[in-house]
Amino acid sequence: MSSAAHLTGGALHFLLGYSLGGTIDRRGLAIAAFFGLTFAAGHLTQEIRDHQGDVLNAVRTHAVIFGRRRTFAASLALFTLAYALLAVLAFEGILPRPLVALIALYPFHLRWSLQALDEGLTYASTCRLQVRYRALYAIIGVAMVAALWVTRS
Repeated sequence: MSSAAHLTGGALHFLLGYSLGGTIDRRGLAIAAFFGLTFAAGHLTQEIRDHQGDVLNAVRTHAVIFGRRRTFAASLALFTLAYALLAVLAFEGILPRPLVALIALYPFHLRWSLQALDEGLTYASTCRLQVRYRALYAIIGVAMVAALWVTRS
């Protein structure tokens, strides 16, 4: 349920801002799916980070129920899907085509994720991963805004 809430919440969060510029359409829903996937993947990573405390406090998260490694695999799969969707949205022209170049950030994300896995998905390695992928997604967000601003000028 928590992943569904983050998937939906992430999409709705985006759509709230999108609706300020006009009506919600297929384009907006497609872009919202990218943000929903990102929110859900990030939430799973946060559960991995908090695993030890959740176990001690009997909080039933994905990471507690399914284990950190399986939850990590699900998180990485969702992040991978988000990058793929970003590329498709750019290839299809739903987002400005130059944004397809952002797929070049994925190998960094993958490398850092595998590094956290090799380090045992500790609190420290998961925090480091979060800082790194948040920086990548900040770059993606700025690039999206810049590309949309340039195409509207």
